[in-house]
Amino acid sequence: MLSTLYEKEILPTIIYNNYRSFLEIGVLTGDVTKKLLLQRIKHVNGKLISIDPCPDISRPLNWLFIITPRARLIRKTSLEALPKLVHGREQFDCIIIDGDHNWYTVYNELSYVNELLTEKGAIYLHDVSWPYARRDMYYAPERIPAEFQHPYALKGMIEGQSELSESNGLNSGSNNAVFEGGSRNGVLTAMEDFMKHEEGVWDLSIKTENYGFGRVVRKSSPPLAVPQ
Repeated sequence: MLSTLYEKEILPTIIYNNYRSFLEIGVLTGDVTKKLLLQRIKHVNGKLISIDPCPDISRPLNWLFIITPRARLIRKTSLEALPKLVHGREQFDCIIIDGDHNWYTVYNELSYVNELLTEKGAIYLHDVSWPYARRDMYYAPERIPAEFQHPYALKGMIEGQSELSESNGLNSGSNNAVFEGGSRNGVLTAMEDFMKHEEGVWDLSIKTENYGFGRVVRKSSPPLAVPQ
């Protein structure tokens, strides 16, 4: 899903604004990673750091990282890797977040990338609409402090229904929060809480297609050129 959004929404803006440095949180099978490597890193001498503790990537994609000097795959969780990037004073024009879909992880990711984003840069956040806008999902519950966890179950979700489905529903094989809504629950909630903490700093635009797509830029940054 994010691969489709990348071609339609992210890549044109990258080209218009001549973004050259990229941070990707959440690789999965590497569909977006491969596009970044071949379209932007190889041809404009860009920089890419991709973060995922257990990416499911092919040998050719792994080889692309090996032979591309300014590309690096960090096989750690985002909250392990990001502090080191901050300490190293790394900077990125474009940050794409599509990792663990829960409030604790996303809120803390945003707190770190706040320090990693260039003045002209943009953050792109996936899954800001149903089902994970207002509901946590935990890839590895043991990594989330207990006080930031909601009760969860391996049950599916039905749009418009807060409780999980007993018999069917979306993503029934994932650790989904038992109920939708409330405080500290979901990706969009994390984004909104981050923006409240940094009141007056950010502009957020959202499109609801493909499970939701948010673009965040600093209000103080030069106007973002967005193709029509």
